[in-house]
Amino acid sequence: MTTETYKAIMQKLETLETTAKKSHLAGLTKESSILINTQDIADLMGLSYQHTYREIVSHPDFPKPVSLTDRRKKQESRRWIAGDVIKYIHSRKQ
Repeated sequence: MTTETYKAIMQKLETLETTAKKSHLAGLTKESSILINTQDIADLMGLSYQHTYREIVSHPDFPKPVSLTDRRKKQESRRWIAGDVIKYIHSRKQ
């Protein structure tokens, strides 16, 4: 396999992955109860992860996260209820 072929295949895979991710998020509504992470929020808003982390999810008006703890790893992660995030996004557009 040539380098060009490999690069073309990898680019197509990235495009498919991005499309699949966006289609999953596109079905979210104000009533959605699934938990989403910071990257999902960035994708929904069309922003970078860094900007979303520093400026969006840390903003006082943004919905409060749900803290999940992995006891085995002694690590905590934050997730947000998708419907709350969708409501927030819609309220900011008005």
